[in-house]
Amino acid sequence: MMKRRKSRFLKFTEMLLAFSFVLFLVGSIYLNSYESQLNAKIKKTQDQISNVQSDIDALEMSKQELASFSRMKDVATKKGYDYQPSSAAAAVVGAEE
Repeated sequence: MMKRRKSRFLKFTEMLLAFSFVLFLVGSIYLNSYESQLNAKIKKTQDQISNVQSDIDALEMSKQELASFSRMKDVATKKGYDYQPSSAAAAVVGAEE
């Protein structure tokens, strides 16, 4: 029996199929590596955000501590002012020297 020669169309489709398969593999590998890079960048950015957030929380606590009544009273006393509570509101008056 005689071997049939492959038609031009069949050769073209086989080459197209092989090229498509190789292109799919290369594209898949590229996209996976790109996704890994993005995940690493996201993790790094999240860590930086976490560090900044903890710094903000620490500064907020320091601010609250510095704005506390006892701290203000101590600063006022050191500056020569005297705290005198009244029935309506607290009044700070200058100390007589």
